[in-house]
Amino acid sequence: MNIVILQGRPTKHPEIRKNDNTGKVFCVFRLAVQRPYKGKDKLQGTDFFDVFSFGKTAQFCYNNLAKGAFCTVTGRLTQDTKPDKFGDMRDKVFVCATRVDIHEWIRENRPLSGLEKDVDDLLVPREIKAKIFKEIEVGTDEDIPEELLGRSLDDFI
Repeated sequence: MNIVILQGRPTKHPEIRKNDNTGKVFCVFRLAVQRPYKGKDKLQGTDFFDVFSFGKTAQFCYNNLAKGAFCTVTGRLTQDTKPDKFGDMRDKVFVCATRVDIHEWIRENRPLSGLEKDVDDLLVPREIKAKIFKEIEVGTDEDIPEELLGRSLDDFI
């Protein structure tokens, strides 16, 4: 069984990337995980894991996870073999996340550039958005159609 659960903190904000071969969009970040070291110095060590996520998990990570926020990543280990600059084959092991739970919410304004500006269109194509969401022009609160409004507290009192 291939299951991994890690708790740690991202070393930087998650990034959205696109696979050039398949066109799949994914989110990637590096997770720092502390491990106890039992030596005479009583120092803790740190392991770093590359974490990849796809689909809704990728969208959740990109929109909500920030550098330094304590989180739990559940997923599986995946191995990839690629040649290095000398032509020798090297193995790289990374975590493919199926679930990410955030325990500390850190809100920061992140500048959007390049691929990240189109993140919504990459994760949810426009054709699907058009079927799910109805666009309306709203000037004031009175312009919002009644069926789009939620129930008020008066309905429950």
